[in-house]
Amino acid sequence: MRQLMFLFASLMLLAGCQRTIDATDYEHTRDYVRYGLSVDSGNVIVNPSLDRGQTRAVAQYVGVSVPTVRVEVLQQVLEIEGECGERADCLVDFFVDLLPATDGTVELGDGTVQLNEMTGDTTVDIESGTLDASGLESGLFIATVGGAIDVSFATTPTTVELESSEGDVVLRVPAGSYRVDASASGSVTIEGITEDPAAASSLRAEAVSGDLVIRGF
Repeated sequence: MRQLMFLFASLMLLAGCQRTIDATDYEHTRDYVRYGLSVDSGNVIVNPSLDRGQTRAVAQYVGVSVPTVRVEVLQQVLEIEGECGERADCLVDFFVDLLPATDGTVELGDGTVQLNEMTGDTTVDIESGTLDASGLESGLFIATVGGAIDVSFATTPTTVELESSEGDVVLRVPAGSYRVDASASGSVTIEGITEDPAAASSLRAEAVSGDLVIRGF
């Protein structure tokens, strides 16, 4: 349901225009140990899969110039790319099923990223948009986002670094002891965890323009 709502929201951005919608499925038929996902304009949903996985790319655009879409495995790296260029009337959305323990990077110019129940080490960079990550079991998770961040962990992470330049930051982790570095232009709320400079796990979170919440459960 969330994926359908996600796609519907993207379609509404191009409503009223004569648009073309191209949807293509790619099977990940070769072994990969990492993934790299790069999109200049669009939305991304990543879900875990115990199979080798697949990617659905949905390109939406006006005119005859087709966005660049590339999904392939090179030297054990699954490379996923969507590029609209300078046009404002274009989106490339990706719905990706990955082996859950795959390490990877997500780079997005404008849009939203949703990560569900992944366990690999992950780096996310979003220039303008939002990040929603839930049920993570990653040891290392780093995100720099030009919008709101909402991240939750199912297991205790080793290192978390979150920075939002515009928007609130919410981080949920299992209760326990953490080294904490937290700052915000608005309010800072830390509850349900123990701040311990000698703890094995570290949390660094900054909301440059917004509020910050770190909550243990």
